[in-house]
Amino acid sequence: MSALRDQARFFRVKRGSGLTVYRCRRSDGIYHLYSGTLFAESQLTPEQVVLLLQGVLQGECPHWTGNRLDGENGAEMAASPASASGRLTNG
Repeated sequence: MSALRDQARFFRVKRGSGLTVYRCRRSDGIYHLYSGTLFAESQLTPEQVVLLLQGVLQGECPHWTGNRLDGENGAEMAASPASASGRLTNG
């Protein structure tokens, strides 16, 4: 682990997502938890990424997943015409 500390140094904390950003001592590039992923340019917090991935893997409608990401309690999900579990139905 100390070898990693020798290669990078703390740079800043991203305002939107709260992620810690590190700067490489050799290349002067910046890296964080989402570097090299689909979420690299997003401002999502780690909690929001987990909720988004859970929603996708469970087959939830993007609208409901978006409400969960915004912090809503999911009351719309219970009132929806889809199944009670919030999953999409066939037909």
